[in-house]
Amino acid sequence: MPVPNRREIPVGTLKSIISLSGLDVYLFRKQWRIAMSFDIVVIRLRRVLSTLNDWTAGDVAEPLGSIEQIRGRCSAVFAGTTWSSDWQGLWMAPSGCALEFNIPKDVPPSSLHLCLHFGDSWSDETQTIVFGLFTRLFCEFQWQSFAVSDNSALFEYDNKV
Repeated sequence: MPVPNRREIPVGTLKSIISLSGLDVYLFRKQWRIAMSFDIVVIRLRRVLSTLNDWTAGDVAEPLGSIEQIRGRCSAVFAGTTWSSDWQGLWMAPSGCALEFNIPKDVPPSSLHLCLHFGDSWSDETQTIVFGLFTRLFCEFQWQSFAVSDNSALFEYDNKV
């Protein structure tokens, strides 16, 4: 499993998270102490790739479902997700991490972009919980996930599309 990137959250993203949380900036930073993020792209292919670098001209990203289906699937797995629009959602874990959902406006969407925000509170227990939810989301719907940082697959499974 790749180690998440250690970088600051872009200011616009942080403002979006703070707005959805209903906290002011000081309380948000104090409560969540989020300072790092890990970006993920989710697609559905007819074959399993161990890296996006193995993509060929014959590979086509298939629709993940309608916007409503994608939102429903994400919300079912990440209970308590707040959607600020049809395309953007935020899940905040009690352990102090947050997950942003960004659905492209393509109809139907053929990808999903996730950004896991975390900081000092990240632990082995938090990783087990969050990655367990990721595994459920990706495997249940036969979605493949890749780290944006190096294009590597995050979870591998038998894809029977």
